[in-house]
Amino acid sequence: MLSKRVNNSFRLQMAGCDCAVPASSGPSLAATCGGAPAMLFMGLLEVFLRSQCDLEDPCGRPSTRKAADPSPYDFIVVGGGSAGAAVAARLSEIPYWRVLLIEAGGDEPTATQVPSMFLNWFGTDIDWNFKTEPQEMACLSNPERRCGWPRGKVLGGTSVINGMMKEIVLSGGAVNSPQILLLSGVGPQEDLEKIGIPVIQHLPGVGMNLQNHVAFFVNFFVNESATTSLNWATAMEYLLFRDGLMSGTGVSATTAFVHSRLSEDPKGDDPDLQYFFGGYLANCAKTGQVGEREDPNAPADAMRSVQFIPAVIHPKSRGYLKLKSADPAAYPLIQPLYLTHPEDVERLVDGVKIAIKLSKTDALKPFGLQLDTTPAPGCENYEFGSDEYWRCAVRSQTGAENHQAGSCKMGKDPLNGAVVDSELRVHGVAGLRVMDASVMPTVTSGNTHAPSVMIAEKGSDHIKATWLGRRLWTVWTH
Repeated sequence: MLSKRVNNSFRLQMAGCDCAVPASSGPSLAATCGGAPAMLFMGLLEVFLRSQCDLEDPCGRPSTRKAADPSPYDFIVVGGGSAGAAVAARLSEIPYWRVLLIEAGGDEPTATQVPSMFLNWFGTDIDWNFKTEPQEMACLSNPERRCGWPRGKVLGGTSVINGMMKEIVLSGGAVNSPQILLLSGVGPQEDLEKIGIPVIQHLPGVGMNLQNHVAFFVNFFVNESATTSLNWATAMEYLLFRDGLMSGTGVSATTAFVHSRLSEDPKGDDPDLQYFFGGYLANCAKTGQVGEREDPNAPADAMRSVQFIPAVIHPKSRGYLKLKSADPAAYPLIQPLYLTHPEDVERLVDGVKIAIKLSKTDALKPFGLQLDTTPAPGCENYEFGSDEYWRCAVRSQTGAENHQAGSCKMGKDPLNGAVVDSELRVHGVAGLRVMDASVMPTVTSGNTHAPSVMIAEKGSDHIKATWLGRRLWTVWTH
């Protein structure tokens, strides 16, 4: 059985080895784990990972263009994320259409293929590293009260836009799509004129209606030593068999949907809280030795921690995005206005209390979960565990999810905030569509990745129906 497992693994790892391996791109694994202290183990691990053909995938990576193609394209897709890549792939199914996909970032590092390392890339150069404007009601313990907004900046492609014969599709996400529209003169007339951008189309809804799920990390200690989950044993299990802790995302692979006491549908199938979980992630180590302590400077009896993370998935708070200047390279002004609606606060506090109740259930008693009673910064004067304390804590240590949406919302009336119509065409601008999470009038009740791909799938069908003819497209698809 072991021999068969090794042979199957070897065949998998040899797939795609017929192309030259490109130079390494993006940050090194060691850099994502603290730099020099992790250099030896994480550096060696990265070498081994890059030697796996199914992970490195040299044949599947985009090739580098040495010169721009002078021929015009039928469609230009701006943004190679969840939606943009799907749109480009679907449009490319028509053999005589020329499709250009543009992405600001470079190619993905090999280690992004490792499930347990998904958190390593936040804050690196494949992340836009957006920061919100200072908040009055949230992220109060963050530097300058600014929340972080991680957004992927990676794929590969070209920065040169040639001629376009049919349409442009914006798929930059809830930050970059409205930013590009505003820079192009599509947005609120007064705001554009203030920074000297000629107005092409007055659309007051561009950048408005900005939404995101907001969360709080409830920390618990587990009755076991705080040692790293990544070591040579777990690494070899993944390298040889694609199994073990590196093949998963720790306890974050678990989720739950729950009704808070403020739920508008308490007995229905539309709960207002989603729970994420954190811990047991095999993503960083310094020595690779089994039993290596997570923090060498922590007390010898330090316990492992896990997080229960309630998130408000029907937020009432609405923010906005504007340009700071007419400079395309300048980051936009992002004002999410987290927790400005009191119901969001009360739902999140209720989510914290439900998390604590969950930790005391019979199913979790064997793990000996103990609530971390370290006071949140700025909340020391409240009685720990009281509603007043938790209201303070969720404002102090706010956890913004990565589910931004709504800033180019779909609707019929452009003077009432709508940016695109039901076929994702920008109101008043011919040959321009938006296809990503920004078109959602209301953020979805859960993660936004799959819905964004679905928007791209539906949107690409609209384009095909427009340019092939609806009757012809029906025949094509059947």
